[in-house]
Amino acid sequence: MRQISSVKGVGVLFVFQLTNLVILSNEDHVKICPDEFSTLPNSSQKVLWQAAGTDHEIILSDPPCTDELGNLMIRVCSNGTWTPKNRPSCIKTVDATRKCPGNFQESENSCIFVTEPQQWKENCESIAASTPSSILENGTVWLPFRKSSKYGPFESVKRGESFGTPLDNNLKVPMKYDTFQKNCLAFNTMTGAMEVEDCSNLHNHVCEFAKNEIYKCPRDCVNAAINSNHCYCKLKGQCEHLAEIRSIFDKNILSDLAGNDLCSVGGPQLIDGYTPAISEHTWLYTNKPIEFTLCYSELLQVRDAENVHMLLNFDEKKRRLFLVVYNPNGLFDDADEDSIYCFTDAAPFDLRKRMYVKQINEQNSTKSSYKVYEVDMVQHIGQYWCQAYGKFDADEVHSNQVIGYTKKPGNEYALRIIIDRVCMIFNCTDEPLSSYQNSIHANLSSTFNTEVRLMEIFTFDYHILDVLIHISTPHKKPVYQEYYTLRKKLQSSLKEIEIVYFKSSEFCLPELSYSETGRQMSWPLTPIGQNAISEPFCLQDNGLPLFRLCEGNFMFGADWSNIVGDCDDGLELPESVKDLQSMTNETITNSTFHRVTSIINHEPDLPVLSIYYIAKMLETIFLRHENATSGGSIPDEAGGTLNITDSLMNVDRKSLAKAQDFLNITDGILDSINEILSTAKVDPNVVVIQRENVALHSTNPFLSNVSGVIVYSNNEKGITIKSLRRNETFDAVEYDKNLLLAYYVPEEILGHFKDDNLTIITTVFFNDRLFVSNYTKKPAGIVLSITIPGHGIYLPSTIPILFRSIEGDDIPECGFWDYGKKLARKKGRWSTIGGDYMGHFENKSSFHLCSYSHLTHFALLILESERAIKENNDNVLSIITYIGDFFSVCGIFGIFLTAIVYKKWRQKPGTIILLNLSVALVLEIILMQIIEMSPIIVSTGCEIFGKIIHYVVVSKFSWMLIYSFLQYMRFVKVFTILPDNIAWLSVIFGWGFGIIPVVIVVAVDPYSYTMEKYNFCYPAGLSLYLGFFMPIFIIIFINTFVFFAIMRQVTSKTVESHGNKDNIHKLQIQLAALLFFILGVPWLFVIFSKAIPITWIQTCLIYLFCITTNIQGFILFIFYVVFNGETRNFWLKYFTKREIVHISVSTKTSSRF
Repeated sequence: MRQISSVKGVGVLFVFQLTNLVILSNEDHVKICPDEFSTLPNSSQKVLWQAAGTDHEIILSDPPCTDELGNLMIRVCSNGTWTPKNRPSCIKTVDATRKCPGNFQESENSCIFVTEPQQWKENCESIAASTPSSILENGTVWLPFRKSSKYGPFESVKRGESFGTPLDNNLKVPMKYDTFQKNCLAFNTMTGAMEVEDCSNLHNHVCEFAKNEIYKCPRDCVNAAINSNHCYCKLKGQCEHLAEIRSIFDKNILSDLAGNDLCSVGGPQLIDGYTPAISEHTWLYTNKPIEFTLCYSELLQVRDAENVHMLLNFDEKKRRLFLVVYNPNGLFDDADEDSIYCFTDAAPFDLRKRMYVKQINEQNSTKSSYKVYEVDMVQHIGQYWCQAYGKFDADEVHSNQVIGYTKKPGNEYALRIIIDRVCMIFNCTDEPLSSYQNSIHANLSSTFNTEVRLMEIFTFDYHILDVLIHISTPHKKPVYQEYYTLRKKLQSSLKEIEIVYFKSSEFCLPELSYSETGRQMSWPLTPIGQNAISEPFCLQDNGLPLFRLCEGNFMFGADWSNIVGDCDDGLELPESVKDLQSMTNETITNSTFHRVTSIINHEPDLPVLSIYYIAKMLETIFLRHENATSGGSIPDEAGGTLNITDSLMNVDRKSLAKAQDFLNITDGILDSINEILSTAKVDPNVVVIQRENVALHSTNPFLSNVSGVIVYSNNEKGITIKSLRRNETFDAVEYDKNLLLAYYVPEEILGHFKDDNLTIITTVFFNDRLFVSNYTKKPAGIVLSITIPGHGIYLPSTIPILFRSIEGDDIPECGFWDYGKKLARKKGRWSTIGGDYMGHFENKSSFHLCSYSHLTHFALLILESERAIKENNDNVLSIITYIGDFFSVCGIFGIFLTAIVYKKWRQKPGTIILLNLSVALVLEIILMQIIEMSPIIVSTGCEIFGKIIHYVVVSKFSWMLIYSFLQYMRFVKVFTILPDNIAWLSVIFGWGFGIIPVVIVVAVDPYSYTMEKYNFCYPAGLSLYLGFFMPIFIIIFINTFVFFAIMRQVTSKTVESHGNKDNIHKLQIQLAALLFFILGVPWLFVIFSKAIPITWIQTCLIYLFCITTNIQGFILFIFYVVFNGETRNFWLKYFTKREIVHISVSTKTSSRF
């Protein structure tokens, strides 16, 4: 990072004598101020103060001078009078044409700053011996070179084209015994020699900033200081912070910025009605209107380096390497080609080599921006990675690491060797370390007829050389055969060299192992990062096979992990597994597809081994395509693959999750499906193959004039796939409750492809069961896969996708499925890098617009915690609900039975309200149970049922509000007299209020009742919030207030009660329990579960809600029949036929409310 020097003065020194300032603005001519001189202290040098003839002009001395703080000294000539009247005391003169801050030395093209002695720092651009010696003191200065690894070469850290390149071999660095313990390079200005130094030593840095690189601000703006994120900008009109001139540097850059226009600038209000202004040729106070303003502001539209993402991707088919930088404006030099630093370890003679990039695409929008680069590659296989720096700080941004190559004729191996007495072989004093690398390369390459590359040096102490070497063989041979041939050759040819290990860099080799019972298990050739199953299988007691992971990495080679599990010899393979196992060894035909599909459909809880064999079968089909030189495809390969995919998407989620967690199977299935469908032979025009859970849409846009897809849901006919023509956008889409998804490939992308033989393949997954992930957000519905075979994954422009989601309680994200493939195996996960959420489409709350810069599987991601809680606890919550509903219905039955038998009690106003509340409760329970037992599917019936249940639920809360009001009047407004017809007024409000939100929803959006979210009809989108949640939450808020108001009243004052005062606390607890349940206070648990993002707390709150809200009817029965003295005595008398003398437990639960 360049050294940043803060050049901020404390302000220009104005010592004006305002009492002596006379303004004669009405005079016909301007009086000229007399020439005056100021003398510099301890010097005979003088500066001249000479007015130019313009009234109120701000004058600099000739030459300009500053005070002891470096502030620029100025005077104002007004009507022949100098202000300040006394000549300023100048301390130092400055160059009037200076374009660098005061503490910088200035050369023709650069601003140069020499630091105090300090430790070596990367964030300063140093210069070598060609720097003018006048600015360097005798001594040692740091050079911009450092070793990136202990035994590597010195590399340039100077930003730009030379970054990461090794020091020129012609510049000799002295080799000493402690050379490898020191990582930094310095230059001795006295001897003219470079010296290897410990980076913690203290030396000067010489920091150089090219003038043409200083200005990084937007158009009509310049930097306010060297390498600053503040700008001076020229604007029309006014601004909050005016630019102020504190130095000759400020004056010169602001006058240049102003040009021929007179612009307002900051400064003290010296003359009433006059403001300072500047142009290219003048600086003065004026009272005239000024059109332009020079402002001081922070650099806008610069994203922090934390928001920058760099993503490398190797296209195996085209053997090209791409880097995408998202939010490049947050990087140094806006991520131009010379400021993106990519490296590889695949070069023959370098531990790491700088690879240059070429920008091939750029996208800028108000929501996002990105740049796409192609990275140069060397011939042999190796690792690639990139880095860059933040715009205004030293923060490094790193890409992922990938493996790539342009040619891969054979296999790759890792060899670690130790060479003893190395100095007897090499001249350790005079030769640089690179000579050892060259010698090792030459010897091993000739011995084994392979390409040899030095990858890492572990130790070099002039006695022992411990190194890691990679061997690339020239011909493709079976790995396990070639490995043992090479190992034998190594052992016989390198007798004086210790071989620490020799491994494949790509595979774990076949191996035998034995179980505790002596059972032999063979482990097959397995790629790094993949789990393997033994042959023959050995099952654990949980039904899973024994497996082990091929660990390691490309750099250091592959190793087998320990075996997971113990054999249970008593378990046998299920018949379905045996059938699938046998099919993998057969020639795959259409009949095979049918048999596999049949097995899956008859066993939804599919064993992991069955899923494993299905994945193997799909991989076999894919590999046949990849290796085929001619035809031989299955007649209905696409249809058969879709049939298997469709059936797999009905398999139990837990089975698929197990298969993915243990063996990474579902990712392999997705990869194979994608490859098979991309290469299957289909009609070049438009093909739509649709199943229950998945659909394929294939088209050549140049032949069919189709470039997009629309997906509709129809409750009677299922899913409908339609085509979107090239001249159509989302404006051509019919937006109704059935629209699920739409996308199109823009013309600017199609115009980029020169080949008319182009196919766009769209796969629509109607659920996300194959996308097993622990990410907190999950797809809102459909997962969409888009591929353009033969054209890579990155696009010259973005593809817009319109998703429908009725989830409105969270800001969604636009995600894609990021899963590992051959050279970069990893478990898939949902990622949002490269997916930009563009907001609601045309203010339609249910439709969300996403924009993607690459091709893969896409989805709209929503917060998953509630769905996860529901899925993991659904059975328990259902049981709690059934039990609660049963008790509630029993309680309501008891209330009605009491009312039927006890005529006097049922005629009371309070009892009438109680009965109506009970009716609302029981109606809701009945309707919910009907939904559970017999869900309504027909569209018309759904809408009618949705309106009914909407009305009933709101009515229930209306009666709860009435109950709340009466309790408030009784316990808080004690002496208020209610009208005699309160019962009938309550009936009108209780059953009438619910009609209002239903009518409003129907009038505004009659199609908002849908089954998409709750599996039963309910309002969706904005209607859900305004017509359902809003009235209910208002009632809950009021009832909660009433609850606490009543409890405060009864706990702070004496309330009516019967019996001994010792029972008051007991009565208060009973009242609190009754009000808590009946006023709907438990709904606070739902609200809190939305606000608290901790899953276990959310789960507890949902359980509490489920328990407390489903027993309202039972609570009413307990308090109004069992605890109420009047009704309890009635039933005792009814059954015993005798008078019972009883003291009431609580009249607070009497029917008077």
